[in-house]
Amino acid sequence: MKFVLLFVITFQFVFTCYAQKQVTFLITYDGINNKKKIKPVSYNYVTNKFQFYVTKIIKIDSLHEKVIVFLKQPVEINIAKHIIFVESGQLYHVKYFLKKDSIVISGKYSGNSKYADLIDNSKFSNINFSDFKGNEIKLKEALQDVRNQKLAKIDSLFKLNVMSLECHKYLFNEIYYSHILSLIDIGNSLSIENSSKKLVILDEVKTEKFKDSTKLSSKFYGFAMSSLCTDILTHRDAYEYTVSHLKRSTVSIKSKFKGIQREFLLSYLFRRYCRKQLADYKNDIDSLYVELTSTLKNVEYKSVVSYWYEYYNKANKVIPDLILNAQLYTQKNDSITLRSLIQKDKLNIIDFWASWCSPCIKQINKYNEKIGVINMYNIIFVSIDEDINLYLQSSNKLKINSYLLSPFNTKFVNDYFAIPPIPRTVLIENMVIKECDFDFNSFLEMR
Repeated sequence: MKFVLLFVITFQFVFTCYAQKQVTFLITYDGINNKKKIKPVSYNYVTNKFQFYVTKIIKIDSLHEKVIVFLKQPVEINIAKHIIFVESGQLYHVKYFLKKDSIVISGKYSGNSKYADLIDNSKFSNINFSDFKGNEIKLKEALQDVRNQKLAKIDSLFKLNVMSLECHKYLFNEIYYSHILSLIDIGNSLSIENSSKKLVILDEVKTEKFKDSTKLSSKFYGFAMSSLCTDILTHRDAYEYTVSHLKRSTVSIKSKFKGIQREFLLSYLFRRYCRKQLADYKNDIDSLYVELTSTLKNVEYKSVVSYWYEYYNKANKVIPDLILNAQLYTQKNDSITLRSLIQKDKLNIIDFWASWCSPCIKQINKYNEKIGVINMYNIIFVSIDEDINLYLQSSNKLKINSYLLSPFNTKFVNDYFAIPPIPRTVLIENMVIKECDFDFNSFLEMR
């Protein structure tokens, strides 16, 4: 009987993993040494976490292998530092040039693998925002022109059959709501005296544009909807994290939105305040947590609220020994603990990064631009790379003294600091966490 039960459980597990929709990557390497790990990952803008996908690797020979990725729905995915749009049934050819440290991705829908470029403003008309100071309406017109260029480009790719219908629809949302978000940002930059100009800037930004919950997969949709509700409708200052604003925002969301939009915004607002980790509004966070966990119907949003509530409650507490004694490796492969790296007479900043994370690299380069200010703090770079060679290469290239997190400690350190997404910057003083999500770039700009 025990044997039969084990068989059934095993079968169900395999079915769960491999009954999903498949995307296949045929990998060709130009050498057999130092093969890169193919690790498909996407970013969930609701849970604020990376999602790594189930893969099945089939070795063909020393220079070729097939990687099958299992998806539940079409998604923007990062594979070997290339952001592409994938959906079931697609076949991609990936050529890895090890000596050049670069790859080429091709497939039936080449537009799907180039779509990230289509929402990159640097690929279109160059707009210098400072040139439009005081003439924001002209700026709006310039942004509309860029938006139209992008939409025309994806239309032409779709007509040429080099972009799939799913990718076209997804990109349309990204371009459209990115534009809406830009208009909201411009409107927020105007003073009260420019209220008439603000109305012109925001004339196409209506709450009705945010009623379709199918667009929640768009990152710009979420950002724009959040900005619309928490900034415009509630008159929020960019740096205002107060009890009164939290209450105003909650009331505004409940009165102006229903269904999944309301739940999305309430969980977003809760997350936003929890990330700041200020003690001022603890009672309000506690009561809002009780309310949301009992009223939210969406399971995913409810889990987000629970996750960030636990995160919020880690601030202003001594770091547990389990974390302080976590094992790290130096670039010379010596073992060291996090505790030994934290200095008591300085503000300590732990920067969690990875070689494959472009925002991490960008942030580290910004540090290097302000080296004089940086020296006032104790900055501890901790890589969460799995490939030690990539970690060493990137550390040397960035000219930083970094440490690699031991794979035996990765899970509980990741969970404790809520490392995904990265970069994750943690502010520590006297072995006490001051902020788990410290915005060091903004802090530097004020110095």
